Amino acid sequence: MDIFTCDITYHVSEQMDIPTCYITYHVSEQMDILTCDTIYHVSVQMDILTCDITYHVSEQMDILTCYITYHVSVQMDILTCDITYHVSEQMDILTCDTIYHVSVQMDILTCDITYHVSVQMDIFTCYITYHVSVQMDILTCDITYHVSVQMDILTCDTTYHVSEQMDIFTCDITNHVSEQMDIFTCDITYHVSVQMDILTCDITYHVSVQMDILTCDITYHVSEQMDIFTCDITNHVSEQMDILTCDITYHVSEQMDIPTCYITYHVSEQMDIFTCDITLCK
Repeated sequence: MDIFTCDITYHVSEQMDIPTCYITYHVSEQMDILTCDTIYHVSVQMDILTCDITYHVSEQMDILTCYITYHVSVQMDILTCDITYHVSEQMDILTCDTIYHVSVQMDILTCDITYHVSVQMDIFTCYITYHVSVQMDILTCDITYHVSVQMDILTCDTTYHVSEQMDIFTCDITNHVSEQMDIFTCDITYHVSVQMDILTCDITYHVSVQMDILTCDITYHVSEQMDIFTCDITNHVSEQMDILTCDITYHVSEQMDIPTCYITYHVSEQMDIFTCDITLCK
């Protein structure tokens, strides 16, 4: 960029049979008016197969404070995967607080997924919560979607709840909500497909909100297959404003028979005077 280029790459390789931890951090930063405070913490304990990874990035500029924390906790004995991503971005006209939480516990085959996205602007507050709970022993799928959008001339509060219990339990649900106003267009699509014989759960949420000074495009994809327990999660958040473009992708792949955790985070933020490209590969 004109006054700031930030290129950060993390590589973490862990092999659980012989407790070996190979960690490489590469940071390349070039700027004129930037103070960058970066803290990386990696804790790996192999006897009980617990991996606790925290990345902290704090960057302070004249018109941007970016605070990013990634926490990944994987414990293999009881096959529990607890992943939390927190991204907080504060600007003069935008505060973005995003929390992704994924909890998967395989002994009782319960999948509890919650996504929280809060975007606050001068004339727009968007609070979105998705909760998906799947419990396989009794083949019950309880899904609740809540979307609350509040503007000066629009308040939209929508809740979807679906509960289904079947013998072979194949659940294919699509909810579509489209609202269009003079200064607000909201296009929301939810698709949930769950098939229990082979315990495969494929969930895709897409939320598109477009305003005069804000375009928010969010896609969550969760694919879980329980026999060999492969969890492939991709969260994509794209926000475009007059002075901010934020493109965030999280990819988590976990396979429990041989405790392998492959995690890639990509954060791309483009502003008039700030471009940040971060990739974490484990």
